[in-house]
Amino acid sequence: MDCADVRAALVRGEVPSGPAAAAHLSTCPACMTLVESPGLVRALGEDARPPDPGVDALLARTLAAVADEHGAATKMRELATPWRFLLALAVAVAVPLLVLLVTPRPDLAVVPRGRFALDMFLYALPAVAALVVALWPMQGTVSMHTRGLVALCGVLAAACVAALPPIHASHPASLVASAEHGRRAIACLVFGTLSAIPAFVVMRMLAREGARVGTKAFVLGLAAALSGSAAVFLHCPINHPAHLWAGHVTVLLPAAIWALAHGRGRL
Repeated sequence: MDCADVRAALVRGEVPSGPAAAAHLSTCPACMTLVESPGLVRALGEDARPPDPGVDALLARTLAAVADEHGAATKMRELATPWRFLLALAVAVAVPLLVLLVTPRPDLAVVPRGRFALDMFLYALPAVAALVVALWPMQGTVSMHTRGLVALCGVLAAACVAALPPIHASHPASLVASAEHGRRAIACLVFGTLSAIPAFVVMRMLAREGARVGTKAFVLGLAAALSGSAAVFLHCPINHPAHLWAGHVTVLLPAAIWALAHGRGRL
């Protein structure tokens, strides 16, 4: 027996009885109140409905979740949105910058400055856009169309970097034997994925949706992955198109796999 059954019985002038009725009334104060005042229900007829217990249960779960919030993640989520964005951006920039300072690509001296700036711009612009969407306030609205467009632009930007003509062909470090392409591509994929983890962790902590970011998963993962891709670009001197597709663009794949699994409730 549920609330609707109790209401229907009272409208008919019956008093709910039996084990099922007793079990429900023992856990539903709203229905117990109606049973104790059956005349009110009969007077109001079918429009008399007890409060939906699901609302009370949802409120109780929400208050319990708020009470359980503690630690660094809670303090970070409480920051104003501009500060959350700046903190996430700082981490997303810090990792590629650290790579540039500690393990830079050995061919930087011969890389054309204009092309270098173009490739970095292609990584940075969609990453910033994805950050904005991923950390957008919960009371605001970012349409599914906008999220999809930002994610598509990020993928196209990474693909564009790989599809452009080789950045140069005048440095020994950029030349790799054919037998080495597979191993080097895997190494770059691992390097880029690891480089994306700091931005990913910080953005998960800053997302006000908490553990379940829902449909923002793709843009959140993309922003972190583009940070990792930029780190690979600043570290790896190999500019062969096959290597760029297999070792640099594929840094986006772990983020996409996570977002799909997250959307299905598995991560």
